Amino acid sequence: MKIFSIEGKLYKTLDYLSKLITLSILFIISALPIVTLGAALTALHYTVTKMMEHKDEGILKTYTYSFLADFKVATQVWFVFMVLFGIVFLLMKVVFEFIAAPYAAYPLMVILAMLCIGAFHAFPFLSRFDNNAKEVIMNAFYIGFNNIAISIILFAINVAVIMASVLSFTFLILGILFGFPMIATLNMKSLLKIYRNYEDHDDVENI
Repeated sequence: MKIFSIEGKLYKTLDYLSKLITLSILFIISALPIVTLGAALTALHYTVTKMMEHKDEGILKTYTYSFLADFKVATQVWFVFMVLFGIVFLLMKVVFEFIAAPYAAYPLMVILAMLCIGAFHAFPFLSRFDNNAKEVIMNAFYIGFNNIAISIILFAINVAVIMASVLSFTFLILGILFGFPMIATLNMKSLLKIYRNYEDHDDVENI
């Protein structure tokens, strides 16, 4: 029966779901040390892009290639953002605990929102372009704020999915099995349309 053939929809659906589960497991395992989260996010977005373009050479091989190739730059970018987030949260703690003026935290909230946009774009960008850490961070902010509407929408969807997984056991299980690669796929489907404006650049540090 055609439904059970390798060209059938059932086989293709099951094959795709198995790839998502494999990719999700790889991401979780490689992100667990926390310090490697940047490289894991980069590899996740790289792999789903290759899947979308039908260019992946197997999930494990594709993911491992990106994880190792971009590890240094991704870790540097991740470290920079963690330091910046840490400084902002520390300053907000000081404001709320020692300064009797909550409005004094508003500028810090704006900075925090800006950092979220930059961090959101950094690793998908690195998965597509070969830049050093400084260039990745600069270009992430540039693209993020030049496409602020889609940045806010995608970031909100990502946060909503994460919150749903935290609040619901069912969503948590689905998130562990399929969530990370599905979110990354949603991100890249939108971001690739933006990135194509820069695909012809030999390098994109000054886009």
